[in-house]
Amino acid sequence: VSPTSRNLLGTQLIPSHLTPLRKDGFCVGLVEERALTDGALHGCRVLLIEAATCMSRETAAAVAGFIQDGGRLIASADTGLYDEIGRPRPASVLWSELGLSGAPFEPTQCGKGQVLAGAVLGVREDVAGWLEPARVKLEPSAEAAVLPYLDANGQLVVYVCAEKALPEGIKVTAPGGLSGRAVICSPDWQQPRIVGLASE
Repeated sequence: VSPTSRNLLGTQLIPSHLTPLRKDGFCVGLVEERALTDGALHGCRVLLIEAATCMSRETAAAVAGFIQDGGRLIASADTGLYDEIGRPRPASVLWSELGLSGAPFEPTQCGKGQVLAGAVLGVREDVAGWLEPARVKLEPSAEAAVLPYLDANGQLVVYVCAEKALPEGIKVTAPGGLSGRAVICSPDWQQPRIVGLASE
């Protein structure tokens, strides 16, 4: 998220892709742009940038480093077209840091990673698989928002929150078979239920 872009250019702060992806079972977290230079992308597989038209060179370098080391990026084409105080640039600092002449509208290799410019929602079929390893599986299948957290001990906690009644005995499997626990909230239950994450 980019408070700078919101404050200077009036872009939305919370990306529009966040809620739909969580409702589809993806473990998606928010990272503020200032945290990118402090190693906030450690453990991240795919970075989604939707509304960061303003971007500092330091932030762009941190994102480029993440990609060069094997990360993947889906970003709006206009990412980084303004500097951190709202001045327009002749070209995006992000694509320049990645050694690209402009926004790549086809999946493009950069170092060990890949990048694509375009909308996060309705992402192209050929890169949809980039997000699949971050999907939480619910069995039996059910509509619910998924919110992953790490507790104070570094253990994974997955909150599963539904607007409609969830099936009894629902199992929650985290991406990659990670261990931890799930806190399941269904509107027809008086209390949330805490269960261990199922193994794949």
